[in-house]
Amino acid sequence: MFNPMMTKILEKGGEEKMKTLKILIVLAFACSLVSPCFASLTTGAITVSATIPTLIQAMNVAITPVTPATGGDIWDSSTVANMSGFSGLTVDPVNKIWKAGKYYAMDVAVVDNSGASWYLNHTIVSIKRGATVDNLDYNVNVAMVKVVKGATGTESETSIQKKPFGDSAVTNNALLSKAALSGGWLRIYYGIATGDVAKDAPGTSPILLDKQAGTYTGSVTLTLYP
Repeated sequence: MFNPMMTKILEKGGEEKMKTLKILIVLAFACSLVSPCFASLTTGAITVSATIPTLIQAMNVAITPVTPATGGDIWDSSTVANMSGFSGLTVDPVNKIWKAGKYYAMDVAVVDNSGASWYLNHTIVSIKRGATVDNLDYNVNVAMVKVVKGATGTESETSIQKKPFGDSAVTNNALLSKAALSGGWLRIYYGIATGDVAKDAPGTSPILLDKQAGTYTGSVTLTLYP
């Protein structure tokens, strides 16, 4: 038999069930929103690359005249092609020797990023007067140093060798290799012996006043291998 009161109870119960169902759905939805926060996510590998082109191997050479001075030697503002300034020798009347007004600094930088090893050869031709055997090979200092420039621009030097011109040849030697000069460059000082043992290379001597007059000419050659 149809009972209106039962209908109301059923309708009320149905509404309660629907309310409960709605709440459960809302909670389930809330959980689905929160759960990804605990997941571990990883991107795929993202490539980062840069290509450095290969430089053509080269050797840069700059020769600078330097004038000795009490407060600090003075470097010329421009470079020169040769070391002909030794022609201007003057007499030191106290020590009775010939003095040079300048010496020279030759900076040698190698440009190479191939990764291959290389080395420099330093060869000489005797500083002679014409075709005679009379020479200045042991009256000229040759000092080789490695130069490194710091962050502030200050240069520091490390001695490689200091010898008379006649003994200054360096061939196929690790002294002037890529490994030895890494982080810096080669500088070679050429200067007439002064008679000061603190400045001159062992085995050199000043040019005495009785040295035969005339023009003495020689040369140096730097070669980059390979």
